[in-house]
Amino acid sequence: GPGEGASPAPQPLIRPVASFARPDGAECVLVQDGVRNAMSLAEALDKAQGGGLILVRPGKYETMLCFKTAGVTVAGDGSSEDCVIKVVGAAKGFPPCAVVCRAFECRLVNMTVHFAGLEAESNAILVQSGSLSVMNCDIHNGIGTGILVRSSMDATILGNRLHDCGACGVRLEQDVHASVRYNDIIRCKGAGVEVREGANPIIEFNRIVKGKTSGVLVVVGGRGIVRENEFL
Repeated sequence: GPGEGASPAPQPLIRPVASFARPDGAECVLVQDGVRNAMSLAEALDKAQGGGLILVRPGKYETMLCFKTAGVTVAGDGSSEDCVIKVVGAAKGFPPCAVVCRAFECRLVNMTVHFAGLEAESNAILVQSGSLSVMNCDIHNGIGTGILVRSSMDATILGNRLHDCGACGVRLEQDVHASVRYNDIIRCKGAGVEVREGANPIIEFNRIVKGKTSGVLVVVGGRGIVRENEFL
């Protein structure tokens, strides 16, 4: 009859992606080169290449995030309060922190980051080398600093909520060029933003309130632009 012996219809080249958006039993989806693969968060961090996007499912994770490949983005696939990284104590071979950046042009978006260790010199987010953009995140470290940017590194800190930190909300070390804009920095025991010698950030349109010491503390030799912030 008609069609007998005909070749089967070609399969579509583009697979449906809806079923991959929130895969059952997987912590996240790695989107890379137009392909989505469900996997654990630790596996995605190992496999991600430049330009890769790791979409984290809503949930609470105890995996320390280490950005070690340039150009990788980690983003919560839901509201920031539903996508939580909570780390208790330092991971082996790492300083005490919940997120560490060791590569350039990385991004952390739409996540809650909570360091719950007892180390006084800890940081919820540490830019150890390279550059990191932190956007629309909820950041808390009851003992140490919220975000620390090491000497000569770079960061964009935009639209976050940093609260109840045991030390500074944001600390910028020597020769850091950073942008700190549109953040709520609330109830920190140290300065809301601390600018060390040689740092030259832009600090603007932030709300820095209910702190125990300074709103913005500029150490001798620190520079930068500080404007249009609200201090209470």
